[in-house]
Amino acid sequence: MKVARGVWQRQILDALLSEEGITSPYNRLKGKAKKFQNRYRISFENLLERMDKAGYKTKRTPGKRGGEPTAIYKSKYQSQNGV
Repeated sequence: MKVARGVWQRQILDALLSEEGITSPYNRLKGKAKKFQNRYRISFENLLERMDKAGYKTKRTPGKRGGEPTAIYKSKYQSQNGV
């Protein structure tokens, strides 16, 4: 199963698997992409759902005052047998 679909999702996946994780990606959009923020949010949610089905565990740390714009996401692959 291919988890990331498209260039943007592959970049997000790479960042999620890094040690630092990533801040909420669709809140950092600029220019014309900002007009499509809701579509990027849906795309990010779909990526997280596919990652979960593929065995990745994603942790969300809420940002300042529990907000989404500064929330941090990190992911790890967890094999089926827990090793």
